[in-house]
Amino acid sequence: MSEFEVGGRYIVFGTWKADQNAWTSKDGKSSILFRNLKMIAYQKAQFCRIDLPVEGEDEEV
Repeated sequence: MSEFEVGGRYIVFGTWKADQNAWTSKDGKSSILFRNLKMIAYQKAQFCRIDLPVEGEDEEV
């Protein structure tokens, strides 16, 4: 994990699993459905840094 750069963009290769969960407020008036994504990384080769322009930046040609 120390190889990651803050603000960097990465493609991560592996088998992903999505678990659906729900949260409800104590008064029951609000609820949110969400999914947690999980993937086990075994080696550094599963991560590939990509260079894409950030929103508002121009692409280099």
